[in-house]
Amino acid sequence: MIIEVPTGVVLGTAVLAIDHEVTLSATNLDIEDSTAITLVSSSGELRSPVATLASRCGTPCGTVDNVGFTRERFTEWGQTHDGFMLYRASPFNRADFFGVTYTLTVETPGAVPPQATGEWSIPSDMFRCDDLVSNFAGCVIPFFKPELQLTTSVHKEAAVGILVGQLELPDGFGRTQPLTRLADDAAAEANRQRICDSTFRPRTDVTDDSCDEYAFAKTRQSGGYLGLSGKDCAEVIPRYDSQTGDFWYEPIRMLGTERCLQAHVPLPMNSRVGGDLGALTNTERLLDNDPYYVGVYAF
Repeated sequence: MIIEVPTGVVLGTAVLAIDHEVTLSATNLDIEDSTAITLVSSSGELRSPVATLASRCGTPCGTVDNVGFTRERFTEWGQTHDGFMLYRASPFNRADFFGVTYTLTVETPGAVPPQATGEWSIPSDMFRCDDLVSNFAGCVIPFFKPELQLTTSVHKEAAVGILVGQLELPDGFGRTQPLTRLADDAAAEANRQRICDSTFRPRTDVTDDSCDEYAFAKTRQSGGYLGLSGKDCAEVIPRYDSQTGDFWYEPIRMLGTERCLQAHVPLPMNSRVGGDLGALTNTERLLDNDPYYVGVYAF
């Protein structure tokens, strides 16, 4: 808006819409920013405003290219000018958080002052880059809670066992409340040993029987992390019929109040879930205590 001084008469107005699209990669530290500015309406001396867009990412991020566009004129309503900026993170044995600040300068020839500047920001903790997960450094939006997606057709008895733990036990770990990653491998192994202890006895009616604990040993919701042991857990035999797709479970020990589960699962299915969890950890860059959900789908 341009106002005449000292009369206060409005000489012109302009309404601009802003659309951000920021692209992160889980396998590199470049952050691509595409910001579109659209003229929604204008009048008077701001009928055809001229705009310049620039940006900067917050420390410790580095700005590689901060100029989106320079002195672009809007000649009609609905016209859009696109700005493309590039930022780069450089974490070293850590996770860095940062946001982005934008500056839009609008010029009107003959106005006093001849230009107006607006500034807005994406919060300083919106983006996170680290070199702590996988063989590559990368970036994510940490507020997003990813889902480990499992299916009964692929993960079979392991998926069924997890579904039992989510639906039949009171906490709903991974379903109604997220699991949180435990990055300490030694602590995770200790959790596994507490739950899959001598109370678990392999069965001859389950091929390659293995103890599949839920919640996962590598979470802070594991029964071992909660101070429980195998005797405190429900124990079930998940079943899956590959011919019909039907699934069910046979309870061995279950009151419905337990906070952990021992499931008799063929070792290949147990390992497959573990491998997929490791892949999710890498692709979503899950750090210690980061939350995620587990979805089990019947197909």
